[in-house]
Amino acid sequence: MKCNPYHHSMASLEIGSLYVLLDLRSADLSDRTFHWALYLHQADMPYLKGHKYHIKTLGEGWIPDHAPLSGITKGFLLVCLVRVAREIPTLRWGELEDLVTANDGQINDGSFTCRVWVLRALERLQNAGMIRYGDTSRLEERLREIGNSHRATAIRNEQ
Repeated sequence: MKCNPYHHSMASLEIGSLYVLLDLRSADLSDRTFHWALYLHQADMPYLKGHKYHIKTLGEGWIPDHAPLSGITKGFLLVCLVRVAREIPTLRWGELEDLVTANDGQINDGSFTCRVWVLRALERLQNAGMIRYGDTSRLEERLREIGNSHRATAIRNEQ
């Protein structure tokens, strides 16, 4: 697994790379939790854009919220983008989306959070050979380490 926290310019994002996006859930330094999402960077010209995949709360439940997005680094809650895959061929982007969103029909069964949803999507992508890493718990631990190392600067809105 190559963890590359992104906190430079949008031009540093690589087309065909998949990132785990971690956002702040509060401005409290002691809050060690994040909102988790996935981001596939798809184009650099004429607009810097990609596709964000995540679930968000609606009332007491969750809803899928997947959409094209430009300016991913402009989010004021952004802590970091961590690249978990690179050079995913364009021909596999549809397959990636199908694998990422495969649990969307079950997100309100009581076992999902945004973190669980992302980790299960990453497991499916690993099984399909799109990403490579070892143990899922080690990946989660590493993502949390990276996020927490950037938490204070994100709270101060330093990007």
